[in-house]
Amino acid sequence: EDEGMLLRGIAERPEVGFLSLFEAFGSLEVGRFFKDPLWPVWIAHAESHYSVLFGAAGVPAPHEERGGAEADVWYYDPLGRQDEEKRITIRPEQLSEPPDEDDLEVNGMIAKVIRTRWGRTAELDWNGAEPIY
Repeated sequence: EDEGMLLRGIAERPEVGFLSLFEAFGSLEVGRFFKDPLWPVWIAHAESHYSVLFGAAGVPAPHEERGGAEADVWYYDPLGRQDEEKRITIRPEQLSEPPDEDDLEVNGMIAKVIRTRWGRTAELDWNGAEPIY
């Protein structure tokens, strides 16, 4: 049998969600309730610390996004020396194929985390801000 630990999910949608870089690497799977919280707020785990993504009310649930409904989320990393949060426009299913894993300009660490919820072919627009790699 595979070695490892089996983690169980939660029984209902939490108030705040959770996304992890470990899912992008295939080390674990974050359940659908954590990807679709009651409020459009997600704790983002990437590498050795946590940051936050938040959206306006009405961010479509993952199952409602087929067909390319876009959403704006704001990203804030208190350790990233940011003066303000960065607005990211997410357009699900807009890329013809998933970005190259090694292309950090298009598919950096935070982009990988975001795509665990919005899909591997989601297009991310940092709206003129410098992307976080």
